[in-house]
Parts: sequence; structure tokens; C-alpha cells
Amino acid sequence: MTDMTRPQGVEVHPLDGEDITRALDEVLGERRRCTALQELDPGTTQWVLAEFGDGRLTGVCRKGEERWEWEFVGGRPPKGAGEPTGVDDAWRLLEMTVFTWNAQVRVGEGAEYAHSARDTAKPAKEYLHPSDRHLLLLGWRRDQDEKSAAEGRRREYILPAGPNQGLVRAKELSGSEAVHPLRWDEWTDFKAERTPNTKPPRHTIHGSWLRVREYWAQDPTTGAVHVAFHRLAGYGSGPIPEQEESR
Repeated sequence: MTDMTRPQGVEVHPLDGEDITRALDEVLGERRRCTALQELDPGTTQWVLAEFGDGRLTGVCRKGEERWEWEFVGGRPPKGAGEPTGVDDAWRLLEMTVFTWNAQVRVGEGAEYAHSARDTAKPAKEYLHPSDRHLLLLGWRRDQDEKSAAEGRRREYILPAGPNQGLVRAKELSGSEAVHPLRWDEWTDFKAERTPNTKPPRHTIHGSWLRVREYWAQDPTTGAVHVAFHRLAGYGSGPIPEQEESR
């Protein structure tokens, strides 16, 4: 009998110290494809998001490639420690998540613990199927739109991230910056298009986004359903996909 109190549609397993060391050294030091994630979801695009005490690292290892393109935005010597180089920088690490559409490897603070997660067959009960949320990324590929130009204001904008042509850099009105693992020609500016002849009115949202997948569990006593686990599930651009199943 299926245990409905566990997150449905996903397998989660702890990783040991050797796995943690290898993941950090491969992704941060050698800049090559993460073996632990490759074993869970072979040959697909891998993304990485890593938070450090003095900065953030974002990158992509595309399908069919072995090398990472990543960029660290944060403190430089003497105020910061500079780019991370592997397990020796575990003391700075708050979290590193390496992920694909179907799996992830997450290393926690100080590299003291980690787990892997992989999608499995959907549960029999439709209301327990995993669901996706899409978080829009800030940025605008055009420096100014007509209204902003007329008012003399500058919008958030997107630029290629220097030598890393597989990345773009978002510069915001506040002056802060972020790097996104999308190519310049992949980036889609935000817009909403109304679908004609629909009641109630419906809109298709376009943009560049980060997908978060949520997995559900059910309390056997009350029948209440709740999100029991979630993970990062990829970057994309264009129309935000509609959820295949509604809960």
C-alpha cells in the first residue's frame, strides 16, 4: 500500500560525504557535469544555483556538453573570498542546488548534508500529482520601452554576461545585478496576451522563468492535502506552460 504521508511522485535519498565532495569539486572546481545528477537524469541540461555568504553563483551545463558556464556575483578580495573552487569553499556555502527537469542534487549549509531527488511515476490519485509554479525572472531585453523613454526612466535590462555567452546579466533599477542561465536570444520579455473569445477572459503569460515543482502528501486521518516537498525544476522562456492537471 502506498504511504500517502510521504511526498508523492518523487524519490528522495540522502547523500554521503563522498558524494558531497565530488559534487562540489565537479561543479565548482572542475566545472564539469555533476555525476550524481547525471546518474539520475542522463544527458540532459543541468542548472546550478548556489548561495554563499558573500555572493551567488548561477550557471548551466547544456544538453550534450560536459562543461559548465557559470558566473559568481559577489564579494571579491579583500572584501570577499572570490570565486568558489570546490569543497574547500564549503565553509562559505549556504546552499547549492544542481537540477534538471526531472531530478536535483541539493547540498546544504556548510556542505554538512545533502540529498538527491528524482521524479517517479505519478500517483494514482490525480489530486496528488506534482504541480509546477513558474517564477518570472526580472529583466528586460530592451533598454527602454517607449513609455519609459518618454518619461526619462530606465527599466531593468538584460545584457550578455561577458565571455559566458550562455548567460545573461540582469541589471535592475536598484543597481543590483543577477545572472540568469539563458542565452540572449533565448530571453523572452514579460507580456500578457488575452486569449480572444474566452469567458471568463484568459491570458497567456510570456516571459523568462524558473520552474519550481511541488509534491503533495495526504494526512490519512483528516484527508488534508499539503505540499510535502519541493525542488527546482529548470529554467525556460516563452509562454508559461499551463498546468496539465488542476488540483
